[in-house]
Amino acid sequence: MARPTAVIVRHSIGGSVVFENTISCYDTRFLQLGGSMIGTQDARQKSIELRAQHSVELNDIQLTLLRAGLLVRWVPEVEIRSENELLRHAYTKDYDAAVTLRVEDSTVTVGLEYERTPKMERDYDAIAAKMQAERYVNQFLYLTANEQLLKLVSWSFRKMDARVYFGLVADWHRRLLEMEAFSWKAMGYRRLATLLSEDPAKPRALPQQKGLRFEGPLTAL
Repeated sequence: MARPTAVIVRHSIGGSVVFENTISCYDTRFLQLGGSMIGTQDARQKSIELRAQHSVELNDIQLTLLRAGLLVRWVPEVEIRSENELLRHAYTKDYDAAVTLRVEDSTVTVGLEYERTPKMERDYDAIAAKMQAERYVNQFLYLTANEQLLKLVSWSFRKMDARVYFGLVADWHRRLLEMEAFSWKAMGYRRLATLLSEDPAKPRALPQQKGLRFEGPLTAL
């Protein structure tokens, strides 16, 4: 069976190179299917397949921001990982990206995480602790593939005194900074641009929106 082809379009912005992968529906099926196409005969091959799909979808997150003219700088995980390995004072986590974007009349930098498959609750507890200790970015955006994942991920951050916002990746592609994002500090859903541009030192009234509806921690499937 012939391998599918894809056209790669190169963009340059903020000192970073962005590659737009014009993958067709056929190409996406090629990435998703196992057996003779990608090979899921062992755990290592399955991991490669999942990482490839994660990279494609993370690239889509970046391109949506780029096309809207809101992207200032995108530092990918490979650069963050390299910095963390070489420097003593670096990020506390290898984020999927460190993103500087235009919000209202200013620029904001966030640590970006994208979750498409569940981890164990203890893994999210460890991530929450790392974000709490972070010194180089003070806001974080956690995009998830579905609402169940959003609830699972966010539970570990419920007692954190950190600005972490949770949203669905589908809402990101539809509305970007106008999307509704969940924040434990805000105790509900609010417009993402408002959360990002808010002065953390300024007291504010609690919102009236309902929060996430679940009684206790969820476990990974």
